Amino acid sequence: MTRDAIVNERFVAFADAVRRRILTYLSPASNGPDEIDFDALVSRLVADDESGLNSPSVARLNLVHVHLPKLEQADLVERDGDTIRLTVAPDVVSDGLDLANRFETA
Repeated sequence: MTRDAIVNERFVAFADAVRRRILTYLSPASNGPDEIDFDALVSRLVADDESGLNSPSVARLNLVHVHLPKLEQADLVERDGDTIRLTVAPDVVSDGLDLANRFETA
């Protein structure tokens, strides 16, 4: 994948609130563990009122078919069995989250 393609995929990844939440959970800057079990991620998203994923089945479906593939295409996370982990330096995530936050508040 070209450098431009990776940048484009990362903008797509950071453009969605649920994906930003997932990255926040994984971010060491947010005291995240930089990896999380799939079921724990589902539970966190369901418990998070702002995620919009209010049932485990909806969260699982969206994670498997939408959000995790987008994050993997952007080379931000990898899924190994039931473990999801960051594949980039923590500053890449924190910089992307900061940029998204600036866009939200502008």
